[in-house]
Amino acid sequence: MAVSPDGSKVFVTGSSTGPAPSQDYLTVAYDAATGTQLWVRRYDGLAHNNDFVQAISVSPDGSTVFVTGSSLERRLEYRCTTLAYDASTGARLWRARTNPSTNSTDFGIDLAVSPDGTKVFVTGTTDASGTGQDYHTLAYDAATGAQLWATTYNGTTIKSDVAGALAISPDGSRVIVTGSSIGAARGATTPRSPTTRRPAPRSG
Repeated sequence: MAVSPDGSKVFVTGSSTGPAPSQDYLTVAYDAATGTQLWVRRYDGLAHNNDFVQAISVSPDGSTVFVTGSSLERRLEYRCTTLAYDASTGARLWRARTNPSTNSTDFGIDLAVSPDGTKVFVTGTTDASGTGQDYHTLAYDAATGAQLWATTYNGTTIKSDVAGALAISPDGSRVIVTGSSIGAARGATTPRSPTTRRPAPRSG
């Protein structure tokens, strides 16, 4: 859930069963004073299969609502999919997806808007790099949805690294991401090769 900066609207997002027996993104706007529904928008992905929304945010000027999550596409791979809506009408402004040409699975987990409203940052998880699941953080132009950059984080082992939350510094200069990362087992030691020891000499 998110509230417009002026407090006049409440925006809610979640997953809802669509016309087919699968899940869609569902985003709803309400009048904050009365609870009257202002608009509702559903997103059914390219494969008309399961689409799971995870996070929502509103631009600092209250004009745009952003949601992100994961959409199952035609090759039965999930893509991190982010949408922007006009906060007043619910009209969709743009859709951004992680690279559809890679044989990977990408999940969108959290997003935030820069303090000046020019960028949207999304974090989640990808397996595109061949090092297990990694953090995957992306920046988009808030007006157009054009991708500005993307970066991954692989932990100390080739195991699951799952991003869980994202925040932006007050001056907009830093993006901070946190989550979980599987490291080496506690107390593990590196095996040593066997050695032959000579018996100690006996006295006398």
